[in-house]
This record gives sequence, C-alpha cells and structure tokens, in this order.
Amino acid sequence: MNIHLEVLSREFQNRIGKNPRYSLRAYASFLGLHPSALSRIFAGKQDISLRAGLMIVKKLGLPQEEKRLFLQSVTETRRLRETSQLGHAIGSQNLAPKPFEISAEIFGRILNLTCLGLLELTFCDKFDSDPAVIAKRLGVDLEKVNQAISDLLSVGLLERDETGRLINTRAHMTAIKTTKTDEHRRRHQKEILERASASLEKDAFEIRGHYGMTMAVDAAKIQEANRRIKSFTEELCDFLAGGEKNEVYQLAIQLFPLTKTEKGV
Repeated sequence: MNIHLEVLSREFQNRIGKNPRYSLRAYASFLGLHPSALSRIFAGKQDISLRAGLMIVKKLGLPQEEKRLFLQSVTETRRLRETSQLGHAIGSQNLAPKPFEISAEIFGRILNLTCLGLLELTFCDKFDSDPAVIAKRLGVDLEKVNQAISDLLSVGLLERDETGRLINTRAHMTAIKTTKTDEHRRRHQKEILERASASLEKDAFEIRGHYGMTMAVDAAKIQEANRRIKSFTEELCDFLAGGEKNEVYQLAIQLFPLTKTEKGV
C-alpha cells in the first residue's frame, strides 16, 4: 500500500477506535472529499489531486516529515498511473523499452563491464570502432577489447556495417532469472563494486557520485523499494541519454540489510 493510503487508513481507524459509529462519510466530510471519491481512493481506483493532497495533510495536522512523505507518495502514484496510461496508448508498458531476451549462456559471456561498456560506447556520437581507441576509452587492455568484440559479434549483439563500423543491434536486453544467471549477476556486481572503489580513489568528485544512506526500514516494503529503484534507474537513464552522448557511466545501487532478521537468520 502507498504511504498516503496508509496514512489515510491509519487516521480513519484511529477515529473508529475512538468512536465505533464513525463512518466513511463523516471522514470524507472532514477531509473535504466526496464519500464516493474517498471510497475510490481507498480502492486504488482514483488518484488524489495535488490540491486535495495539500488540503488533507493540513486537515490531518501531520508532522512535517509525514506531510512530505504523504505528498511525495501522492505525486509518485499519479506519475506512475499517467505513465502507464501513456505507455498503453502506444503499446509500450509504462513507456519502458522492450528488452531483447538472451540465453543464460550468452548472458554469462557478455555480462562484464568491458562488453557492456563497449555496447554503450557505440551509442556515443563520436564512436570510433578501432579496438585500440576503445581500449583507451574504457581503460582496459587491448586483448580484453578484442575478446569482447569477438564475443559480441558471435552472439549477434554487435555487427559491422559496410564500412566496418561496429553497430549495436540491440539497445536493451535481459535474461531469464535462473540459478545460473544469478551466479553471473553476482560476479558482475562484484566487478562493479571493484570498479566503483577504483573510481572513488582516482576520479575527481566533479565527474562521479558515490552516495549512501543508513536507515531503519519496514522490511515488508523492500520488494516495493526494489521496484521503485528499477523505475528510477530507467528514468535516470532516459534523462542522461537525452542529450549529446560522449561518455559511458555505470550506475550502481545497493540495498542490503545491516541487521539480522528478528529470527536470527
């Protein structure tokens, strides 16, 4: 359940606890909403307008931080619904690109920063297909680049045009999650963390970003948090790719427990 719905439900239940005869109609009247509108909001069939959201947080007298979270939740819910509607209109779910599915075997061969960096480098405006130039741009050995080119050509993710220029044939790809692909993903994440650590040491602050936050959370919301992280990364990718493409960056986000579960597992 979204935060603003949790707050509305909690406040409603508090009032019922004090007066068992308290009704949804009375609650709607207090909030300045029509009873049927409040009923649809609780059912997830109607969004709250920003104007109504501001009125509700004022009526409920919420603490400042809860006001912020409430209105943030209202805004995000409206954005997701509108995005979904636009995506449905053009046959693209939530306006997200349709990924090309690859096998676990291919996934394991190309899931490394040299291959992925090379695939993205092809989208840069002044991309040069010379392996030596690619090796310099990616900061890796020429041998690694030649192997990456060979692997990507062999699985069809790269091809050469009539001039010999390397062309990326698939902008987005994915692989079915299996035990085997999970092993590849773990290896890949370790490589990302190693490169992130190296960037922390050698790259200027102005061209990198390393952020972290330690927080007490409701563990039941982790699945939703992961969905929001995925949505955010896709949105940020679209934003960064919207102008001149001249560099390749790696975005890495980690969300993991610092505490053991209450059961000690």
